[in-house]
Amino acid sequence: MSSNGTGRTPDDPDSADPADVSLASAPDLQTHLYTSGFVHGQWADTLLRVPPHTSLRLHSLVLARSPALRARLAQCVPPQQPPYDLQLNCADPHLSAHALSLALATLYGRPLGVDASNTGLDEAAALLAAGSLLGLRDVAAEACGVIDELVAAEALPELFAFALAPVAQPAAVQDYNAAEIGVDYAGPYPRYTSTLTAKLARCLADAIPAGASAQQLPVEIRELLLSLPFGILKHVCESERLRAKSQMERYAFARDLTGERERRRRAQRQSSGYEETVVLAFGDGKGGVEVIRKPLGRKKVLWKASR
Repeated sequence: MSSNGTGRTPDDPDSADPADVSLASAPDLQTHLYTSGFVHGQWADTLLRVPPHTSLRLHSLVLARSPALRARLAQCVPPQQPPYDLQLNCADPHLSAHALSLALATLYGRPLGVDASNTGLDEAAALLAAGSLLGLRDVAAEACGVIDELVAAEALPELFAFALAPVAQPAAVQDYNAAEIGVDYAGPYPRYTSTLTAKLARCLADAIPAGASAQQLPVEIRELLLSLPFGILKHVCESERLRAKSQMERYAFARDLTGERERRRRAQRQSSGYEETVVLAFGDGKGGVEVIRKPLGRKKVLWKASR
C-alpha cells in the first residue's frame, strides 16, 4: 500500500484531515454523543417505539444504560442482531412525548436541567412517568423534587388529584378504591410518591386558619375537605396541626364537615354503606375528638370511653 507522500498510508488514523482530527480529539464527547447520536440519530441501530407518543432511532449501547431498556435488549439477543426493534407499551395518562425525549436524552449525557420555578405539575408528572417507565431513578427523583416545590395551599386540589390517582402501572393495580385511601397511600408511583399524600395532608391542616369554623374556611379548602377520601379527612380533623382552640371547637369543625358530606351524598343519592360521624373520646384523663365511620342503621354514637 502506497503512502500519500507524508510517510502515512491512507488508512493511518494520523492521515485524516485536520477537521476530522479535531472532531476525533474533541474533549466534549458528550456534546458529540448527544448531537450526532440523539439529535440526528446517526449510525443508529435501534428503533424505539412508545406508542402513541414517539418513535426514535437510537443506539443500543446507550439505551442499555436504562434498566428497563437493557432488559428488553437482553430479550433480543441472541438470536436477533441489530437493527433492534423495541416497543414499550404504556397507558400512563401522565406520559408525554416531550418528557420521554428529555429522559432519553439523559442517557446520552444531556442533563435534565429542570427549572422548578418554571415547571408545572403536568410537566413534572410527565417526567416522573418517563423516569418510572425507563427505570431512570435520577430523572424520577428530579421530577419528584419539582412536585415537592409545588406543594402550597393554592395548589392542593390539583396535587391531591395527582397523588390519589391509581398506580400508574396497570399490572400493579389490584383493589384500588378511592374511598378507602388514607394518608399512607403510596401514590401513582409507589417507589417515588410514597410520602406525597401525607405531605399534602400536613399542608392542608396548616392551611386551615386558626380557630376557623368549617363555614369560615376559604372556598377552595372547604370544597377540598368535603371531597377527600374519609381517611384523609379523619387525619386532618384529628391532627395536632389543626389549630383548634379547644376540643369542642375541633368537634364542631369536624361535625360540620361530616354533616355536609352526608347531605351531599344523600342529595346525589350516593351511599357507601357507611355513615361518617364525630365522637368525643375520653380516656387517660384527657379528652379528644375522633372521626369515625359506622355501618348505616346503627345507633348514633356521641361519645366513647377509651383506655
